[in-house]
Amino acid sequence: MKLLFENWRKFITEAQIFYHGTSDEAGQSIIQNGFSISNSGARQKALHGREVVEIGGVYLTSEKEHAKWYAGPDNTKPGMNRGGVVVEAEVVGKIMTEQEWWSVRREISQKIGGELFDDEKDKQKNEAAVNQAKEMGYVGFQENTDPNEIVIFDPQSVGAVGAFTADSDEEPLDETII
Repeated sequence: MKLLFENWRKFITEAQIFYHGTSDEAGQSIIQNGFSISNSGARQKALHGREVVEIGGVYLTSEKEHAKWYAGPDNTKPGMNRGGVVVEAEVVGKIMTEQEWWSVRREISQKIGGELFDDEKDKQKNEAAVNQAKEMGYVGFQENTDPNEIVIFDPQSVGAVGAFTADSDEEPLDETII
């Protein structure tokens, strides 16, 4: 019974480790309070000067080096060696493959219709596709395969298990933060 209790997550679904690059301030908030989707899309908005129709969720990657690209204090200047924090995150739940996601998204697009880059219709399509994925038992989807990026719909499915400065993946954040 003790072994079952210690390893209960493995019996439900295998936990997977991913990485999230962010600013020092946001990294500390994630460690202390958990992930949130309140700032989802902030980087895209800063880079493009307008709100981009994004899927609300926690954006993660399986590659530490790729997460470092997103780490740093300024959303408008992504790139390496800018400081910031990489949060190591554990995801529990099924993640839809990129092919499965686009299959669902195409099916929804055909039902809803609308022109390409019609932001209002795109929001409806994204919302409907997310709802269908959730009904199918998924907690998120694979957005790209190279690099491997995923979007998790519900921040409750993601837990921070550690963090390090983006300049060195061996230096953990101050012990008082973790």
